[in-house]
Amino acid sequence: MSEVIRWRDCQIFRPARCASARYPSRLSEYSTSFDIPETTYRVCKHAVLVKAGTIGIHQSTVIQETVPFQFDFSQLKKDLEQSPTVGMSFSGVMCSLVDSRDFHNNYFHWFFDILPRVLASRNYESLCGLPVTYLVPERLSEWQAASLHAIGVTRERMLSRDLLCGNNLAVESLVSASSHRFVAAKGLPYDVISPADLLELRELTLDVFQFAGQVRTRRRLFINRTTAQSRRAILTGEVSSYLEKLNFQQIDLDGLTLLDQISLFQSSEIIIAVHGSALTNVMFSQPGTNVVEIFSSDHGIRPDYFQICSALGFDYSFIVCNAINNCGDVLVTKSQLEGVLEPVSHEVLSMQ
Repeated sequence: MSEVIRWRDCQIFRPARCASARYPSRLSEYSTSFDIPETTYRVCKHAVLVKAGTIGIHQSTVIQETVPFQFDFSQLKKDLEQSPTVGMSFSGVMCSLVDSRDFHNNYFHWFFDILPRVLASRNYESLCGLPVTYLVPERLSEWQAASLHAIGVTRERMLSRDLLCGNNLAVESLVSASSHRFVAAKGLPYDVISPADLLELRELTLDVFQFAGQVRTRRRLFINRTTAQSRRAILTGEVSSYLEKLNFQQIDLDGLTLLDQISLFQSSEIIIAVHGSALTNVMFSQPGTNVVEIFSSDHGIRPDYFQICSALGFDYSFIVCNAINNCGDVLVTKSQLEGVLEPVSHEVLSMQ
């Protein structure tokens, strides 16, 4: 038996206030409001998890909600729609938090492709009264473990994928929910994020870490990707001096705990960052935050963090900087920053 459960009512996407009058590339699809249909998830009885626990099979058919992206998986169907050999079995309700492309190890995709599956499972628990066990990546990172704890997933309810030893897993009941990208099948722009998922994840996490009512400071962040392999910001001495004059703190989030990252974003009024997973933390920022996203000319303009700002009512700006090498590293100019930070510059000058 396979049951589709209606979960969230229709939602409305309303675009953030953007400093640019033009919405280029994929951002243009988000320049006006649109309706997001009701959200559903699927519960399959007697399903099988294959491909190291990443793909669900039910009655010899691929469970599409377990496929993380809209891509041509006709060959996948041919490979999997045979009766898979079962090596292990699980009695109870399970939800898999691993995907076939290992994007569960990416900070952004973890929060917006994987953790919404937990939210759906929490809803199912409230309906059926049965606890859900979660198949989790082997060797959970600190931020994966901390975020799971924040939304109520304890160690006792986790099954590490490495325990499968490569075997397929027969599951009595499997809860599966589509990633945010899958909703393109419903006629929405590609990459749509559920505002309701975002707000619920934000509320649960901030509540557990006791951030309610925290007073925001006037911290200003310039987040660089100095330890990344691509899309690093190259700042000249002139640009660094300009940012220092405006009281910006340059920082790399690599190695920080989830709590430390949330604390930084909670306390900041302006955040500048090159497009990358670090901006996921904007979801934890306080009302009135101003976000400036830097895109590399060879990477494209993407709507992910614009959507987060839209859902939370933040001001949003972006600049596109020229890539200077094959890694997509960008040279950020003072004139580009002045174009989006002019109000801040006037404020600082007036205080001197």
